[in-house]
Amino acid sequence: MRRRCARAIACCALAWLAAACAGTGAFGGAAPRRVALLPLGVVAPLPPEVLAGALPLERELARYLAERGLAVDATSLPDARAAWIRSAQALKNESGTAGMSFDGAARLLARELHAASGVDALVVPWVAMRPAQMKGRMVAWDGVARELERYRGRRAGMDDARYLDALEGSFAAPSLQVAVFSAQGEKLFEGTGGLDLVQDVLLVGDKQAGFRVEMPPRDEIFTDAALLREGVALALDPYPGWPPARGR
Repeated sequence: MRRRCARAIACCALAWLAAACAGTGAFGGAAPRRVALLPLGVVAPLPPEVLAGALPLERELARYLAERGLAVDATSLPDARAAWIRSAQALKNESGTAGMSFDGAARLLARELHAASGVDALVVPWVAMRPAQMKGRMVAWDGVARELERYRGRRAGMDDARYLDALEGSFAAPSLQVAVFSAQGEKLFEGTGGLDLVQDVLLVGDKQAGFRVEMPPRDEIFTDAALLREGVALALDPYPGWPPARGR
């Protein structure tokens, strides 16, 4: 019963997360010096398409913060999930079901972590599949443009790329979303940055029978660190409270 209640509390908080964290904004505040960085998959489940790329993305997040001279406290995924559920439960006890929100749970967690270890900011990241627009070989979303690695089916028999270059459409692509909270629980910032594609375009068929488009998953996910760094920077750079990166 307790496990079912905990799952229900977490799901309620996640529902608020989707509605509360779509935009980007900065709210000021003193520059943090020591931050707690939650693992991916704590406040929202990782999309299945990006599970294989979670560790490389977490490394780039930690690198970004460390390059700004910040001490980064990392927590294991089980411990972070337990702390998040505790905060959601405390919020429910404090405000009732109607008062459940992502910001409220994060506020209590930021205060708890500050009291326990002295961190002065909480960084909450997650990955969401977001609308992306494809035109020809390029796909654009959340500040990035990525080139598809496109393959022809064995029976395509195509000698030029006109069919591929004429493709247009939309599909979901992964973005990093991040919220930052002060030690007092004030939301300082939230931002979004596109990452890398997790699928390609495959044309199957021939000129006579026609072609159909398939979008198989890529064999390797988030292997280009430079693209991940770009997405992390897009999500976090707009916050004016970070110390300047070392070497700048």
